[in-house]
Amino acid sequence: MNENRVGDGNPVILYVYDVKFIEEIPGYVCPEEFWGAFESDAPDLQLHDFATEQDRNWETSTGPKSSGSFEFVEAAPEESEGYSIKISYSLHDWVDIIYNYRDNNSPAEHRDWTNHWGLKFDVYTERAFQPFNVQVNDSGNELWIATAGAEKGWTEVIVAFRDFYKFPHWQPPDAVHTGNFDIENVIALDFKPSGEGTSAQFKVHNVRLTNDREARRAPVPEYVAVNVTGSFDEVVTEQINEGIFGINAALWDGDLLLPETVEYVKAVNHHVLRYPGGLRADDDNWKEVLAAQDWMVDTDQFLEFCRATNTEAMITVNFGSGTVEDAADWVRHHNVENDDNVRYWEVGNELYGDWHPFQTTAEDYGKRTREFIIAMKEVDPTIKVTFVGVLDGEWNRIVLEHVKDVADGINVHHYPQTTGEENDAGLLSSPQTLDDIIPSVRRQLAEWGEPGREYEIWLTEWNSVDFEPGPQTLSIVNGLFVADYLGMLAKHNIEQASYWDIHNDITDQGGDYGYLSRTGAPDGCNVPRPSYWAFKMASHSLGRGSLLNSGTESDYVTSYLTYDNGKKSLMLVNKYPQTRADVTINIPGFEGRGTKQVLTAESGQPGPEKGNFRVRQGTELALPPYSITTITLD
Repeated sequence: MNENRVGDGNPVILYVYDVKFIEEIPGYVCPEEFWGAFESDAPDLQLHDFATEQDRNWETSTGPKSSGSFEFVEAAPEESEGYSIKISYSLHDWVDIIYNYRDNNSPAEHRDWTNHWGLKFDVYTERAFQPFNVQVNDSGNELWIATAGAEKGWTEVIVAFRDFYKFPHWQPPDAVHTGNFDIENVIALDFKPSGEGTSAQFKVHNVRLTNDREARRAPVPEYVAVNVTGSFDEVVTEQINEGIFGINAALWDGDLLLPETVEYVKAVNHHVLRYPGGLRADDDNWKEVLAAQDWMVDTDQFLEFCRATNTEAMITVNFGSGTVEDAADWVRHHNVENDDNVRYWEVGNELYGDWHPFQTTAEDYGKRTREFIIAMKEVDPTIKVTFVGVLDGEWNRIVLEHVKDVADGINVHHYPQTTGEENDAGLLSSPQTLDDIIPSVRRQLAEWGEPGREYEIWLTEWNSVDFEPGPQTLSIVNGLFVADYLGMLAKHNIEQASYWDIHNDITDQGGDYGYLSRTGAPDGCNVPRPSYWAFKMASHSLGRGSLLNSGTESDYVTSYLTYDNGKKSLMLVNKYPQTRADVTINIPGFEGRGTKQVLTAESGQPGPEKGNFRVRQGTELALPPYSITTITLD
């Protein structure tokens, strides 16, 4: 019985024979072809009106760091009436609001979706945009998901069946894996809020099957009139922390030391560069990399790069495979043996995550990190050292029990979208979620930290999506997100923030985190992406002075007014995808001659269009759709 068993620790040898290319995958149905040719005149079929007891047997499932609930309320669009399900959530991993057709003995017509093209329902939100996902357990209990969202007020939403893809992160143990979205006997429907770190509510009304191809929409206006107001007497942030304009640099970036990279990075006016980059920080030994003198960027080369770009270094020491002694030696190398004066240090990177090869518990991390910090500060008491935290959760409380009297702050990461679930409107609404996220982190430090001790907040990684970025990262949408996010960071004025990153790689999904392209990219090396130009524009417009009160009456046009050592600047972000914003500037004291820069999707590699501009009270200005505009007065 066991003659083919391989002993523990021994390698397994596999033989592959008769490999062939085939024209078709047996049993596979191409969604684009199938749904492109699909025809049906079946009328809409209501699945949920939330009026009966059976139709209220929904369930909640949440991750350990999230909370979610639902209730049924009388609410409907103007032309309708009846009940809606009101979903409330605080999202830090996942929240699911589920209806199980099989368990509720739903009629066959409610489970057979094969005569329809998609799902249709109405959503109400008070946010500028509410992103969410629709998830379905198909006939074989395979889990499928599609991205959706709704604008402020009531919105009719249609989610086409062709837009569902197999959920990549988990599948039920009893799922029958056919690779096809089998909907002749659907098991469950699930509404999943999106947007890490957000807390919100939205309502869903009148869920039905439909053959409509387009949701009802108000006509898209060619332009909207927007009034921009502000006051130099109302200070939001007295002194913008220069640390918020940081970025990540990686030891595996073979293009980092190129002269063109130096010039591009220097031109942005960053303040801090974080090294050695992501999960590799807990894998590579800095001494071995320094001794190897190979293609990797060692710690001394990184410091040279910092000097060449007029930036300071932030270093993440190796918690995963490293030792306390290695970390202390790293501080000694730069701050005692050499006069590098590296002030900013972190202990490890994302050790809480199941994607991390050295994942550990909060208890273990807290105990060991205390040892790291004490040893590092014995070498140089002037350095600042932060611990790995999460946006919200018990991890922070447990770690702080061990390090609250020795740590200088917390470092957290924020990627508002989950891979495969990118949504342009959802991403563009995410910078404003910092209004909830940053105060929440501050409350946790105040509640669980040492009384009277001031802790810094370092947001040492941020970008649009957590893994496997898609084409959105290369688009103007990511650029708008970057500029708006930096404006919000200036508002909340945490001590450090580091964008991810200078260079990365084109993924199989067609995206790239890097704001500059790397060697091997289709467009060549060191080609600036829209995110680069947006970062540079925001860095120079926001400056390092004061952020003043300004605003518009539109959720889709944001404004940031600053005063920096005599320089007055205004940054405007138009998040309307197809609508021009005709703004009128009514800011007392914001008058004179200066320069205007405008970044649009058409700007391309040369970057924003530049020109002279004069501002008077009541000056009118047209902001193109999806654009960033900065005005800096002489």
